[in-house]
Amino acid sequence: MASAILATLLCCLPLGIVAIVHASKVFAKYQTGDYHGFLESSDKAK
Repeated sequence: MASAILATLLCCLPLGIVAIVHASKVFAKYQTGDYHGFLESSDKAK
């Protein structure tokens, strides 16, 4: 999540916003036990 915020502030706003959205999905999917979705969202956030 921190890298997504830094990318938004320092690099490019549109791609950074997408990264923040995917990074927030990672934590929610991890808590619900959706490990496949967790890994997929984590890769997309990178």
